[in-house]
Amino acid sequence: MVVGPPCGSKTTIIQTLSAALGMMEGDQPIHVEVLNPKTLTQAQLIGSLDPVNREWSDGLVAQVIRQAHVRRTWLLFDGPTDASWVENLNTALDDSQKLCLPSGETVPVPGDMATIFEVLDLSQASPATVSRCGMVYVGGQTIGWAALLHSWLHHHAHGPWWGEYGALLRELANWLIPPALEFVKAHCRYLLPVVEVSLVRSIFPLTATVVNEVLQDGSISQKDRPKVGPTWTTASFLFSVTWCIAGALTLPAKEAFNVFFRRLVMGYIRQHPTPSMIEQIGCPYPGDGSVFDVLFDAKQRSFWRPWTDVIKHTEIQETTKISTLLVPTVESARLSYLVDVCGRATNGILLVGEGQSGRKVVVRHHLKNLATDASEYVILPVTPAATALSVKVDLIPSRLSAPSLWC
Repeated sequence: MVVGPPCGSKTTIIQTLSAALGMMEGDQPIHVEVLNPKTLTQAQLIGSLDPVNREWSDGLVAQVIRQAHVRRTWLLFDGPTDASWVENLNTALDDSQKLCLPSGETVPVPGDMATIFEVLDLSQASPATVSRCGMVYVGGQTIGWAALLHSWLHHHAHGPWWGEYGALLRELANWLIPPALEFVKAHCRYLLPVVEVSLVRSIFPLTATVVNEVLQDGSISQKDRPKVGPTWTTASFLFSVTWCIAGALTLPAKEAFNVFFRRLVMGYIRQHPTPSMIEQIGCPYPGDGSVFDVLFDAKQRSFWRPWTDVIKHTEIQETTKISTLLVPTVESARLSYLVDVCGRATNGILLVGEGQSGRKVVVRHHLKNLATDASEYVILPVTPAATALSVKVDLIPSRLSAPSLWC
């Protein structure tokens, strides 16, 4: 059992170990079969007996074990170890190494096959299961955010932009991220539980997305790129740090973060001086407002643009339903931009807020603008009583009217 909090690198450790062992053994690669038991029924997981013809159908666990006799396989359960299903594996985990099926058949488990449980904690595991497994704890600080930065820069080292400005990004990260994390941890409160690595992991792709917008904008001159490149990189990084680390803070916490982050960027905090490579910030924040009130815009002389300038004038048709209208405001413009740019940077967004805060309207408006002849969107109503299995079995198939529709 590999135990630890989310974003603690448990999955990466397992994948790295399997790849390394496969390379050491040459022609015997290890195939890792991943199952999420919370999305499968008991019949899908273990197997079932047809009530009509009395024929037995293997579940996924039995199929993987039979497959392991042909090629080396690891069976990875990614989810809570509930006694409702894991007790069926006790005979496969003990010294007998045989999976006992309800049909009466026993399936021997190959000696080189590993059964791994990747879990958050052992609150749902029974003593019988725990006593049959070895324990490896992976703490949340085992691999910190610095490893994410190193990996991201290594992946983008040969790109035309980050090959040149990768060292600047590393200096910015080492200067701004540690004090920002320390401050929010000591003085701020989030709207939902967060993990430190999850706060940092979106900074780098979001910075790259904002920079790419500038590079792909034909109305922005690229002749001065060597001169303004460091400023573009710095401003994009400041914008990304602000929203990735402090975007989910409460309103009072955002006000406190604004004061702290301004002083940090201007070099007023003696414990965190401006690095010599950066010297003077070429894109200081405007004197008025908050760091949350502006976005990076390369067309502006100051490189910062207030959200009030982003609001678009829209004409409302007389036949338009009031329920479908999105009245442009500073908050709606800000949310629409963040949903768009974060969606392209991270491929996943979680909007958190109180009821009647306009989340649904903003998301519907964004999805409506994305819909084309080649793509559509589906809205799944998920209630607190819903489970992963009910969403998968009941909601998704009922909403898919054609094989080409994605949700």
